[in-house]
Amino acid sequence: MRYALKHLPNQGLLCLCLLFFGFFAKAQTSKVEELLTKLNPNDPDTVQIGVLRKLSAAYTAVDPIKKFYYANQYRLLAEKNNIDSNIANAYLDMGISYGVRSNLDSALYYFKIGQQKAKTSGYQNGLARSLVNIGFVHDRSDKKQLAVHCYEDALKIFRALDYKKGINQCITNLGAIYFDLKEYKSADNYFQQVLDNLKQHPGDELTMGNALYSLGGSKRRLGEFGKSMDYYLKSLAIREKIGDLNGIALSN
Repeated sequence: MRYALKHLPNQGLLCLCLLFFGFFAKAQTSKVEELLTKLNPNDPDTVQIGVLRKLSAAYTAVDPIKKFYYANQYRLLAEKNNIDSNIANAYLDMGISYGVRSNLDSALYYFKIGQQKAKTSGYQNGLARSLVNIGFVHDRSDKKQLAVHCYEDALKIFRALDYKKGINQCITNLGAIYFDLKEYKSADNYFQQVLDNLKQHPGDELTMGNALYSLGGSKRRLGEFGKSMDYYLKSLAIREKIGDLNGIALSN
């Protein structure tokens, strides 16, 4: 769960390891303010859960402590109403709040609870998400083989669900591991798979910008400097278009 980043120069490669939140801090601040006006304790629990979940997501790039708070709030409501999927999601969000602060032991604790909740209830998307996040902790702890197993298991689930974003997430993370291991040809093959997938199913510009950046890195390490520069420039153009400030800095 952005993301906690590895040291530069690999910073851009693992920026997806914590599922699906970006670095649009300014935009997220505006979103938080909007969501807070919608939070009404008199609304039905299901409505409150929806708003609290969005608040937890929005606070990821703004204030991870508040992210934990709102995740815990919707967990309580989900448990009260026996909404298994949101119970699992809440524990994963609570883990992410520690992951972005690089508190890996606490992150792993909550990820494993989320994994168990998802597994018990048969919530496959949550199970895959938990595997990706557990893989992130293993990767950050230099347990690369365990991370690979987690990403591969998550990839199988996402493929069975035909969930394109999760598929590209896992393939990117696998490529990032091989990049860290200096197996640049293998990393390049994974990153190319993501780009090919995105060309077949366009629309996810954030992931496209990340994929192009990752390919720029692998091509550079392979000595293909012309291709590397081309991918970096294409990544920069997309990141400028969508206002991804962190991505713009990395591409530059």
